[in-house]
Amino acid sequence: IVQQLARLYPTQVFLTMFGMPVEHRDMYLGWVETLVGNAALTGPTEEMMNAGLALFGYLGEFIETKRANPGDDLLSQIMAIDGDEAWTTDEILGMCFLFTLAGLDTVTAAIGFTLYHLARDPQLRQRLLDDPSLINPTIEEILRLESVAPNTPRITMQEVEVCGVTIPAGAIVMVCLGSANYDEARFADASAINIDEPDRGHLAFGGGIHRCLGSHLARRELRLVVEEFHRVIPEYAIAPGANPQVVWPSGTLHLHDLPLVFPTAGA
Repeated sequence: IVQQLARLYPTQVFLTMFGMPVEHRDMYLGWVETLVGNAALTGPTEEMMNAGLALFGYLGEFIETKRANPGDDLLSQIMAIDGDEAWTTDEILGMCFLFTLAGLDTVTAAIGFTLYHLARDPQLRQRLLDDPSLINPTIEEILRLESVAPNTPRITMQEVEVCGVTIPAGAIVMVCLGSANYDEARFADASAINIDEPDRGHLAFGGGIHRCLGSHLARRELRLVVEEFHRVIPEYAIAPGANPQVVWPSGTLHLHDLPLVFPTAGA
């Protein structure tokens, strides 16, 4: 499921929204996966630098092509803004690059974790089949449990004391938002999926001025995957003997694979 669905779908959504050729999907994925990899844990390698340059070059050429041949896609709509609100080419390029690095592998990871939990819990899956309105709260709970980007780097703007430790201004700190999603003081039975208590909340998308810009798109993609998957394949389970593993080290937490089995007709 990871390789044949979760890995492909977010990139196709991005290319379609921005009016880019879907047939360039595999090339695009190659650049993204090279760039993301373990970028958060190591310095840039020559391979990563080459992938970044190739991606920048591709986006720059496409932006110019789109200016000459606008369509009804999101990129064309942004380019059509004029006057004081008009975007520069650098701003458009930056937005495309940001969407690419922040919105593809993260959604891939979330799709994998979502189907992983639903495959392991037939009762929960049946509740969603009986009442699709429960899909959204289920997705929110899985996002809380499986933060695909649990660690967020920040720089302190002023000296601050945390738990008796003084952190000077200008220090690089790593905030583990994923741990907050398991706060027992905030969530009763924090390790369990609870869709009966509304608005439990989470920090999987960050918060405040740093909240994820693509959270609404990510939620819609996840909901559509569950709806359409259940429409075609309502019964599924993790393949016998399979032991899905989280990839580490990596820029994001995700499953390397998720082999599922479907019951045959009449079985």
